Amino acid sequence: LHASYGGDGTQLDASVRAIRTAQVRTAAQRAARLNQAGTLRLLLQHGADLGLELGNGRTIAVEAAARGHVDVLRLLLAPKDAGAGDAPTGEESERVGARNANAGGGGGGAGVSTTVQNGYGRTLLMEAARNGHVGCVRVGVAAGADVNFATKNSNVTAAMFAAMEGHAECFTALRDAGADLNVARNLDGKTAMQMHRERVAAEMAKFKAA
Repeated sequence: LHASYGGDGTQLDASVRAIRTAQVRTAAQRAARLNQAGTLRLLLQHGADLGLELGNGRTIAVEAAARGHVDVLRLLLAPKDAGAGDAPTGEESERVGARNANAGGGGGGAGVSTTVQNGYGRTLLMEAARNGHVGCVRVGVAAGADVNFATKNSNVTAAMFAAMEGHAECFTALRDAGADLNVARNLDGKTAMQMHRERVAAEMAKFKAA
């Protein structure tokens, strides 16, 4: 699997090595997008280059967070020099594995930055909160994502996205992580806390009317 060597361990020439690197990169990107954490882990352990500076690879962690791919996101955020042992999965991985992304243990990851933004100016933490994936929110927070980062033009934070979409668990996780709930967005001056209260009130009204 290693991009620099053939199946018999002999070193490949430059042109073949470039082709192999591209093939492994494509396989790793595909594994990430299909939520195949085990395959992605194996490819990373064998030196897969995700092409983080390129179009297809640059926003790969943001996409994983938007889709709720918790274990894939953890591997992407774990530092490259993390131990390449057996990373935990499921609930245990949320408690332990996400912490390893910041502490340098248990993953053999891709070293993706939490500050990368997609074409809409949203970070992985924003996309996780916007789509209601609390596991990804927790992984992002554990990896050091800025809970108060706001979009450039609208000044919208991850907590605001959670509040607007009615994702109470994500809102609570961000609040517990120290998110500022009183900063105002540019559109109408509303804060994340105001949006959250309005959403809760609307849901209560619907419940009473049912």
